[in-house]
Amino acid sequence: MGLIHQFGEMWARTPKNIMAVLKNGKRVQGVYILYDGSTPVYIGKGNIRDRLTKATKSKRRKDFWDHFSWYVINDKSLRHDVEVLLLRTLPPHLRYLTRQSGNFTNGHSADQRPSDLVAEYITRKKVIRSSTTTAVEPKVRCPYCSELIAFAAKKCKHCGEFFDPTLRQSRMPQAWNPGVAAVLSLVIPGAGQMYKGQVGAGFGWLIGTVAGYCVFVVPGLILHITCIVKAYSDIPKKSN
Repeated sequence: MGLIHQFGEMWARTPKNIMAVLKNGKRVQGVYILYDGSTPVYIGKGNIRDRLTKATKSKRRKDFWDHFSWYVINDKSLRHDVEVLLLRTLPPHLRYLTRQSGNFTNGHSADQRPSDLVAEYITRKKVIRSSTTTAVEPKVRCPYCSELIAFAAKKCKHCGEFFDPTLRQSRMPQAWNPGVAAVLSLVIPGAGQMYKGQVGAGFGWLIGTVAGYCVFVVPGLILHITCIVKAYSDIPKKSN
């Protein structure tokens, strides 16, 4: 008798897909994995459809996954160990929404000897292919549209989505207008910075400029002009 009785992999997160997680019209028990794009972020077990539904409403998880895989395991005694095996296989940063790594039901760890902790040296040199051999570029499925694309692709040629977070961010429309920021700081020193989300810097410019005007007009005027220029030109740092 096999371990997995039914499964679905990289299903898009939609109410229809979640409700379709059934076997012979009945709800199923097993292990499921949540993905952010193609990156696994959470592994869990239980009534798969119910757990997926709860994950769409969870404060910790609802905004961090858009695909899921599920595996039906009828043997209740094996579900826990399969979940633990998956958790221990992945490094923490690849399932960061799962806090624990888990322990096997009856498994015991075998420790390495201190003298065997250093791995043997490997070169990591690229394999040189024969000139007569045609190299086949590996393919993967786009995490957004599921079409086949080149493994090293930075952008899907089918749906146009970028995979590199930096490229995705750089092509997002700018959320603030430089001219509006400059006018705001002209009217109220620091208001342009606050408009761009630099609240701390905005208050700093406001206090500094007002203090400059109170001490003497020239320092305040210089600070005010600098504040306007900064509001127009400075690009806010992106938060991680």
